[in-house]
Amino acid sequence: MSNFITCINEDNDDNILIGTPNGLFSISKHNFILNFIGLHQQKIESILTDSKKKTWVGVNGKIYLLNNKNGKVTPDSIHFYKCQTTSKPKPIDKIFESY
Repeated sequence: MSNFITCINEDNDDNILIGTPNGLFSISKHNFILNFIGLHQQKIESILTDSKKKTWVGVNGKIYLLNNKNGKVTPDSIHFYKCQTTSKPKPIDKIFESY
């Protein structure tokens, strides 16, 4: 894990999700064990756990949906949001839920 934290979020299962320049990690509030979740060597730009207990992760112009069954970010559950008008992706600095 990188010593640099880019973002942090608490999910609905009492885990602290930590975004770093090297991927996504979690720490359980019950046993304080650090786990690698996914997106190896990707800079995590933002994290949101919504009211439906879905966790969204912003990385390099894309939004990933965390697979809540096994705690991994999987290519099967990728949702893309194109925010760029040029070939260079813009960062996803924030993810918001609409009510």
